[in-house]
This record gives sequence, structure tokens and C-alpha cells, in this order.
Amino acid sequence: MWRVGTAFIELVLQAVRITQEGNILEVFSKVLVARYNPKNKCNVEDGATLIVKPLVSVPMRDHVPHHFVNAQDGKTRSKYGWVKETEPFSLNDFIHKYWRSNEPSDNDRLHLETMLRSIARLAPDTPCAATYSRRGIETKRMAFTVHRVFFYDA
Repeated sequence: MWRVGTAFIELVLQAVRITQEGNILEVFSKVLVARYNPKNKCNVEDGATLIVKPLVSVPMRDHVPHHFVNAQDGKTRSKYGWVKETEPFSLNDFIHKYWRSNEPSDNDRLHLETMLRSIARLAPDTPCAATYSRRGIETKRMAFTVHRVFFYDA
């Protein structure tokens, strides 16, 4: 018989939340926030939560840079976002709190989920960027990614 420690159980409870219907929802505990710096194309005020909205049309290239937007106005752009630890939340909680326009499409939800999953493993204060990259061998497609970036002093 296996004995499960309470630390393990707490870890599992932090990772998933079970709804009344019995569905398992993924829980996140990190968001991206802005750091104002016009030289870096970060035009959102410090500390504002960032979201990502998909491009309507993505050209087929090796890499297509994308941007985050201020969750409050849905327009002001930031090329980079920084990881910030928060209280645990689900994707639906995040959308309810930060999505300001009409009901998000499946593509909107997929982009937000990709963003939240990508930053989940990163340490707080890690800078990130969003990019579409060409993937596939036989069938080419553009895949959306949120990834860590490194800043170098010149």
C-alpha cells in the first residue's frame, strides 16, 4: 500500500482544480506584466497585466514577431512581458477578469492558454516575447509561442 504525503497532495491540488461537474481544470499562478520602456517598444505602464490577441493573418515566414497588449484597454502594445507570481486561477477566471472585448473566440482562448502554459515554468521577473514560427515538414503551418528572452548590454 502506498502512502501519499501531504506535501504531494498539496502540490496536486495547486496544479488542478476539480469542478462540480467532475471536469479537471488547469490552474495557473503566473501572469505577464509590463515594464514601461518606449526604447524597447514597451508602451504599457509598469505593472499592468498583459494579454495576447492573435493576428488575423500570419504570413508564412520563419519567424513573425508578435506583441502583448494591455489587458485594461486591449490596445496599448508591449513587445515584452515579465513573469509575475499571483494567486492561482483558471483560464476562465483569467478571461473573466481581463478580457475586455466580446466573448473570446476559440483562437483567442488557444493563444491565452499558450501564453499561460508557456510562462508557468518560468521564474518570476523573466522577460518573455511572443512569436509565430514556421513548423512542419510536409505541411507548413505557423505556430504561436511565448518564450523567454535575454537582454544584453551593448
